[in-house]
Amino acid sequence: MVAKKKGFTLIELLIVVVIVGILALAAIPLISSNTEEARSSEARAALGALKDRARVVYQRTPNASVTTVAGLGISTQELTGTYFTSTSYTVSLASGAFTGTCAGVYSAAPNDLTVTANMVSGSASFNR
Repeated sequence: MVAKKKGFTLIELLIVVVIVGILALAAIPLISSNTEEARSSEARAALGALKDRARVVYQRTPNASVTTVAGLGISTQELTGTYFTSTSYTVSLASGAFTGTCAGVYSAAPNDLTVTANMVSGSASFNR
């Protein structure tokens, strides 16, 4: 009796490698879009916290003019996350209007995420 050899041929292995490569190329855009969504979520949460803190500052002193994150009483540790640090955020509170910006959130223009809020009515909106 002749023993039958078991195993894969070189062609079969190459076909599997090509299929795995095609699947990997299809997954790259999905992974990068998930990363951008995560960056956006972190920035939105931090900007929301900044807006809430600005509203408290405004209610305590309606004529307050704040141009720094520290002016809102927020420490650098509170804004340090996976993607951004406290230096990524800028704020402006004057005349009942708040603007907060996080730089470099998106890969396409506009790259920054900005929230504008009316401290009197409490309404707020993001630029994207």
